[in-house]
Amino acid sequence: MKIEFGKHVTVSYKLTGWEAPENPEAEVEIEEIEETKPEKPFQFIFGVGQLIAGFEKNIEGMEAGGSFDFTLSPAEAYGEYKDEDVHHVSIPMKELKQGGFPMNLCKVGSELPLQNQNGEIMQSEIIEVKADEVICKIDFNAPLAGMTLRFIGQVLEVRDATEDDKKEYMKQMTGEVSCHCGGGCGGNCGDCDKECGGDCGGHHDGGCCHGKK
Repeated sequence: MKIEFGKHVTVSYKLTGWEAPENPEAEVEIEEIEETKPEKPFQFIFGVGQLIAGFEKNIEGMEAGGSFDFTLSPAEAYGEYKDEDVHHVSIPMKELKQGGFPMNLCKVGSELPLQNQNGEIMQSEIIEVKADEVICKIDFNAPLAGMTLRFIGQVLEVRDATEDDKKEYMKQMTGEVSCHCGGGCGGNCGDCDKECGGDCGGHHDGGCCHGKK
């Protein structure tokens, strides 16, 4: 059975990535981003928006037992890193204390959850602490934006998607569950990482990790 729209696919893979150095003559630093565990391969329904298009394009038509090794440019993966998607906000120290934020964590490098006008929680990083306020950075870029990605792996299984598979997919897309456990993470997982015990469902679109741009 070949990988095509609507099929339930299980793969194992190792993901590495790198950013283009500012100095063209400098050596590229390759980062090991994630690798699936034997007991937790990555599972998904092909063609329904769980994966970045570049990944699907390279495994479409493959069968169980097939191996893959391909590289995606930033444009094919999560886009270029955009400085304009990074914002700095000032939070009065008084509001932090009233909100119950642990003041021993009020230091440069700490994460500070912020709530927007829609009630959504966004993670920010404290980059400066002053006497009466803290300056936080909110980065709306995808965690792997600006990186060239290399996937090396194998297709373990291809089968028809069951009704349970489809229900699980709908839960992910509606936010009823924040991730599809069964793979590495490769990003800032938040609640997903907690639910999956430190391993969330790979590079799918939505709830965690590798959301599509």
